[in-house]
Amino acid sequence: MNGVRFALDYTPLFARMERLGLSDDEWNDLFADIRVMEAAALEQMRDNET
Repeated sequence: MNGVRFALDYTPLFARMERLGLSDDEWNDLFADIRVMEAAALEQMRDNET
């Protein structure tokens, strides 16, 4: 991918989230929050590459 960042590796994230013992709603809310942070981080990294 020539060093292009396009997403987090969700495998360790899902494993950690499962260990938190969250309800379905808490799990979905946390994952949605992480996706927002992921998008912002990826945008910043792309901006820094140019």
